Amino acid sequence: EVAKSGLMFNVSYTQSTMAIAIGRGGEIGVDIEGLGHQRDALAIARRFFSRAEFDNLARVSTAQRDRSFLTAWTRKEAVMKAHGAGMVLLDKIEAGFENAPLGKVIHIADEQFIVMDVDAPVDCRCAIARTGEAFDVVPRNLN
Repeated sequence: EVAKSGLMFNVSYTQSTMAIAIGRGGEIGVDIEGLGHQRDALAIARRFFSRAEFDNLARVSTAQRDRSFLTAWTRKEAVMKAHGAGMVLLDKIEAGFENAPLGKVIHIADEQFIVMDVDAPVDCRCAIARTGEAFDVVPRNLN
């Protein structure tokens, strides 16, 4: 029955927080990442972001860099999970880290993805992506 319903889901987790995306009408992907881990955001961005994204991130203050990096990273990973191609597309997805309250449209070949940032705990960044048209996000806290 579930297979016939067109219901899709995707899961991501970090430390003690989990994100589950459930939807109908298109492939779906979600990613959640924790802030505050020791990471060299610029080194990772140099390898996996487009040149323009790397240059923009390098201009962000050190205090805001981790949050900006993870905004772009979670968007990219959510799109990759919805697309199904894996990590090979990281530098091809221009996700950016600017505020996009109505979602951001990303094209990969002839497919369109809508990616939206999702409210998450203050120490996390989270994004959800889906193929096709715009969608609504209804966050639920299961604590």
